[in-house]
Formats: sequence, structure tokens, C-alpha cells
Amino acid sequence: MLNVNFIVNSKYLLIILFTFTILMAQPQIFQDSIEYYQSIIKKAPNNESAWFGLQKSFLHIGDIKFAQQLTKYDLSDRLLWGHIRVLFYAHQFDTIPRFITELATKFPKSPYLNDALELGILITETKSSDADLKIYARAHLDYEIGDYDNAIKDCKQLIVKTNKVSEYAYLLLERIYRAKKEINQSIATLDEFVQRFPESHLNPKARYELGLIYLESLKDTARARTVLEDLITDFPFSIPAFFARAKLAIIDTEGKKESKIK
Repeated sequence: MLNVNFIVNSKYLLIILFTFTILMAQPQIFQDSIEYYQSIIKKAPNNESAWFGLQKSFLHIGDIKFAQQLTKYDLSDRLLWGHIRVLFYAHQFDTIPRFITELATKFPKSPYLNDALELGILITETKSSDADLKIYARAHLDYEIGDYDNAIKDCKQLIVKTNKVSEYAYLLLERIYRAKKEINQSIATLDEFVQRFPESHLNPKARYELGLIYLESLKDTARARTVLEDLITDFPFSIPAFFARAKLAIIDTEGKKESKIK
């Protein structure tokens, strides 16, 4: 008769070996992706999707230097925004404003523009905290490539401080928790940020994100409405307040539809 403990231990051993195999295979997977995208670009030099895939693949293997040298960032707004992020990860802070201006000029309606402008503000406001800015850049890269544990570790190192980087680290930490489906942690992080930095220009954004979590993740329409309405009252002229009004209008419309059905 087989020993039960042996069966259980063997099961966990197989899981560990399988996980290890997947992790070991990841670099080769991205290396194969690089070769694939390069072959496409060789045949079609202006293939935007291939350039985007190539950019992402280099980031995933940690080759920021080569990702920085990719030159077809002008093909689309997402490639240009990707180039800006790569420069940020490479700590090329002084060169970033020029590319943000280029994004705003060439793609004024880009969905990436607000994030780019936010990054520009961060760089401008944190010149005296260059070391913390580098930690934040590393945390953001880890978040982008899915290394959530290291990203959380760096963010927690930053949020205990009281500088501008700390404020941005809070919002990044919340996004990481949400990506991990740890919704309660997301809410707690945003609540803590709002209390610690009531005058921050990121406060409206944090509260809008909080409203979205209640609405989309927890399906708590009543709580979401309260958060969004408070945001509009406290920061009526902020960009998040504009989005909050639009979201409330959608909530009202959907509520009326449900009432008619009943």
C-alpha cells in the first residue's frame, strides 16, 4: 500500500517542479518573442504592433538599454508613451519632458497623455528626491512586468516617507494590489493615502479610483455614488471630477433601465 504522506509530498513536489520549469522557461519565451518581432519588422519596418511587442519583450527580459534604443516610437501614441516609460526606467529623467511635449503635440487626444503629464509633474516635483525617484521607477517597472512582490516591497519603502514620491507610491501600490485581486488592500491603501495627503493634487485621482473599485470590483453602487459625489463636491474643477460626473450619469441611466424592466 502506498504511503499517504508520500503521495501528498509527491504531489507538491510535482507542483514545485512545474512552477520552476515555467519560471525557467520565461526568459527563453521572451527571447523567442524578440526574434519573432524582429523578423516581422525586417519585412515590414513600420509594423506598429511588432514594434510594440518588441518593446514589451525587451522590458520583460530586463534589457532596458536596448529597449531605449528602439527608434520607431513615432509610429503611434502607445509606442511614444512606451518610450517615455523606458526612459523613466533608465533614469533618463532630464530627457523625458521633450518626449512628453511631443506626445501632447502629435497625439493631443491620446489616452496616455494624462499619465504622461502626471509623470512630468512627478519628475519636476521630485528633483530633490532623486534616489527615491529611482526606487519608484524600479517599482513601476516591476509592476509592468508582473513582479508584484518586489514592486510592493519598494512601494512600502517609499510610502513611509512624506515627500512627493511617497504620494505617487501609494497610488502605484494600490494598482498592484488591484492587479493581484486584493481589493481590500487596494481600498485600505487609498483610504490611508486620502487621510495622509488631503491637500495632494493626487487626492481627486485616488478618490476616483476608490469609487471605481466600489462600482466595478465590489458592485456596491451606493458606496461608489457616495465616493464620487464627495469627490465632485470637494474638487469640482479637477479632471477626476469630470470623469466622476460621467460615471454617475452612466449609473443613473442604468438605474432607470433596471427600474423600467422591473
